[in-house]
Amino acid sequence: MKKFAAYTALGLMMLTMAACGKKASTAETTTAAVAESSVPESEALDTNSLDCFVEKLEGNKLTVKVDDGTSMTFDISNAKINPAWNLMEGDEVEVVYQGSDPTDGMAVDAVEMSVPFEFTSEDYNADPSIYGVIKSIDANTIQFTEVMDGRQEAVSEAASDDKNQEDAQEEFGKTYTFHRAAYETDVASGDIKAGDYALINYLGDLDKDPVCYRICTEDMMEDEKSDIYGITGTIDRIEDGIIYLKASDGTEFKFDPSGNDDLLKQAEADAGKKVEITYSDSIRQRVMTADSIIELQ
Repeated sequence: MKKFAAYTALGLMMLTMAACGKKASTAETTTAAVAESSVPESEALDTNSLDCFVEKLEGNKLTVKVDDGTSMTFDISNAKINPAWNLMEGDEVEVVYQGSDPTDGMAVDAVEMSVPFEFTSEDYNADPSIYGVIKSIDANTIQFTEVMDGRQEAVSEAASDDKNQEDAQEEFGKTYTFHRAAYETDVASGDIKAGDYALINYLGDLDKDPVCYRICTEDMMEDEKSDIYGITGTIDRIEDGIIYLKASDGTEFKFDPSGNDDLLKQAEADAGKKVEITYSDSIRQRVMTADSIIELQ
């Protein structure tokens, strides 16, 4: 009788253990299923991108044109966009989104600059310049008489023919007054003075208070330095790989080291210092391409 009772008790224990094992297994399966179902749908989608051109930007709505000529509008409320690039019509960009195909009105993850419109615009491929002679110059302004078609010899000949130099210059070109920018750079063998022939690079309209940002005197035009363009100022900060340079009058310029890690490290080391950053494109661009950083005393 005792032996039968022992076997009965043992049988009940085994059934209980089997039941517990089954419950544990079921609980694990249920937990795994819940965990799987709780994964956000967005994480399960593929990240893709669309190459397109900016048509317009209105608040958080970006309208672009795709290769087939159709337009799409995206919600960029939470998109990552480098603040150095104020998106403009004609910019070629890459829109990053979640899913297999982009849909009109969808929210996107990022908008990355591919080719700024000014890189392909003739207006931004060259900066306006004027050749002539300096009539007067001080710390703030330059009076400058254009010598049309570079006819310096003609001016000299006219001046020797019963005319003074000033009259001869007026005959061959108009006189303009330039404001000298705080970030101006000069290419000259010595002090720039009245009577020097030079090439002036300027911003704005010649007839509406143009700004001179670079002077290259005649004697330096064949020098290799005449091919170098730069802007002077203080490195204010580096954000998202862009170098921000601030001139003494508060004007801000932005430079892209274009993948040059050594140049970016130099900019970080020179933060807060007065420097000249040389560039290889146009001062009118939103972000210029930095070539070198020269620390100034």
